[in-house]
Amino acid sequence: MSPVPVRNRSVLRAVARVWLMAGVCAWLSGCVVTMPPADAEPDSLPPADVVSEPGPVEDQRREGVAVEPALAIIVGVQYAQFRPQSYVFAARLGRPYRLYELSARSPRAVLEDLQRLRPDRVIALGPDALRLAAQLPQLSRSPPPSVVQEVDLVYAGVLHPDAQHRGVQALPPFTLQLDYWRSIVPNLQRIGVIGGRDSRERVEEIARACETAGVQLDHREVASDREMLLAFRSILPHIDGFVLLPDPEILSPEVIRRTIGHGVVNDLPILVYSPLMYELGASLLVEAEPVDVALQIIALLDSKETSRALTKLQTRSQTARPTVAFDG
Repeated sequence: MSPVPVRNRSVLRAVARVWLMAGVCAWLSGCVVTMPPADAEPDSLPPADVVSEPGPVEDQRREGVAVEPALAIIVGVQYAQFRPQSYVFAARLGRPYRLYELSARSPRAVLEDLQRLRPDRVIALGPDALRLAAQLPQLSRSPPPSVVQEVDLVYAGVLHPDAQHRGVQALPPFTLQLDYWRSIVPNLQRIGVIGGRDSRERVEEIARACETAGVQLDHREVASDREMLLAFRSILPHIDGFVLLPDPEILSPEVIRRTIGHGVVNDLPILVYSPLMYELGASLLVEAEPVDVALQIIALLDSKETSRALTKLQTRSQTARPTVAFDG
């Protein structure tokens, strides 16, 4: 194959950058199939995009057969991210469920179908899924319409969830992240973090972990992406590492690109929570293991505990070295 001309390579790189930043935008913001439970282990299951129809729950209801109330899974993340979890749900849930992908159907159409399905339990994956599922407690589960029953809602993959719901936290404890970070960057003594108002709780957690570990923390609170970039430039000469919080209030694609770019030029380790940001040049990626998330969702559904429960996760960290997994 002949080499690509220089001009064409420039065009390809520009297209790649646009695609990557579009993905970052989608990450910052956040088809109906029936899948009966499977007895097989995840490795032996068919691909996640292979589905079976018709839905056994609706068929049995039409025939007047009493069945266990349905479980609905609403997916508001990219299907590739959901694929490992889909194997676990198919193998371990042990009950029929209906899967809704928001990328393939409008929220209104999903809500209308859920009204007909009347699920008693819902798994919401991603912020868009949680926003839609939060409307379900107002759905009538049986006639007359005035009779309303609470829907058991469990979420995952949501950075700023509503406190009234149960779920699995999106990020692992920062003490765990910091221990691993220092194991690969021994001279990490001063960490910078910048956040908006919505990140105060997470910054407090980072501050407690740094105090316990004897690491200095330089924290700035800002209200816009412009302030974010100015604050980062001011603290950059005084820190050994930077935590780029997933805060859509103060981040824009341009600020993300320039922040990570400054870090690369100044040899500053930057910890991120998005694979897209990692691809832009960050040095450390921390994210939840999808299979572990799915297992903990199932544990919450099976638990009799009804209060909001944020579960500690196994995390996956990536550097230039091979992927490393550790428990939290």
